[in-house]
Amino acid sequence: MESVETPLGCIKFEAKVSGSTKIKILDLPCTLSNGMTLDRVVTCVLFVEPGVDGAALTFAAHLDNESLSGSPESGECLDCVTWESSNWALSLGTEDGDALSQRLKILDSESDEYPISYSGSGLELRLAGLERGKALSFHFIVAYKRLPDSRECSTWFAVDVPHELANKAMHATSA
Repeated sequence: MESVETPLGCIKFEAKVSGSTKIKILDLPCTLSNGMTLDRVVTCVLFVEPGVDGAALTFAAHLDNESLSGSPESGECLDCVTWESSNWALSLGTEDGDALSQRLKILDSESDEYPISYSGSGLELRLAGLERGKALSFHFIVAYKRLPDSRECSTWFAVDVPHELANKAMHATSA
């Protein structure tokens, strides 16, 4: 289990799969191309290699703060939960089922259960039928900003990151 401290509490990341897993966390730039700024943006990338055919994966991210409940805020290719207090906005996002299906070619959007579930405390990715030895990666992005925010939705825009960009940022720091 890995975690990221935020002003609203700790976001905890946990992965379960039969096989090897590695979670890497990296701070990203806090400026968006449209001039929005943030206090912090963090990517959490899970690298997994299933040890058996048909492996099931659960990758979850939850805010450890029972006094706050998040609200779902989806977008095109994005599943997101956002929390607000009087002083902070915090968003947690990942690629949605359509983006996962296009990228992995293992989901049948007509018959498979939707792979992302929402709760007031976060998001959970569940996939089944993974191929033994096939290396895969998944991500969550965390962004927060002090309020008031003159440019609304900056945290939401910051977590709307395609997987290829989150993965590329992670590999760029490993080189």
